[in-house]
Amino acid sequence: MKWKKQMTKRSFPMGWIIMIMSGLLAIFSATVPQTEAYFHAGAQNQGNIFNTDSIKNYLYIAPGKVQATFPGKGNTREVTPRVASYNDKREIMLNFGEVQAGESRSFPEVLALKNIAGSPIKVCWKVEGKIKELFEDKEGSLTLLPENTVYTTVYSAVYGSAGGGNKSEATSPYSLDVKLKANSPPGLYEGYLTINVNGDFLSMRIPAKALVREKR
Repeated sequence: MKWKKQMTKRSFPMGWIIMIMSGLLAIFSATVPQTEAYFHAGAQNQGNIFNTDSIKNYLYIAPGKVQATFPGKGNTREVTPRVASYNDKREIMLNFGEVQAGESRSFPEVLALKNIAGSPIKVCWKVEGKIKELFEDKEGSLTLLPENTVYTTVYSAVYGSAGGGNKSEATSPYSLDVKLKANSPPGLYEGYLTINVNGDFLSMRIPAKALVREKR
């Protein structure tokens, strides 16, 4: 009887421990599906990555009108593709075509940006990856105003200009232009153009590529 009494006293702490561990396990199990959903939402689109509060709620991004450069196609009836286009998943892709080594080339209106938030938004962009070597300016920013908004200063929409990619403010729609300078060895250059709205949390990552060919 004495031995049973001692065991009974010692069994209470263990019971409490089991109850606490069971409660923690239940809480952890309830949060796991939400965690999986969160990471899945961020990783399901490898082409254009949108965060939970999507950039699409603030900024409309569409392919521009400028065409890529492909030597020889100008003498044929084949239509030269635009730099920006949609793939089969409706993701925007950038393909500048071919640029001759040592030359500079401007691509006006690669993307059309439109503020749909109803109030001014801060738009920043930067180039990442190997293709970054071809851009005269690697990043830029501006305050983008909604359509039909009166603003104080007019700025040209040139990304990669000698004065840098930073602008004060512009009204929608905004033409994002690109200037490449092929001072790098011949080869394929790939990377991303990342566009952020109101900080890094709202972002879109657009795959981009260009081919530098030997000078003829």
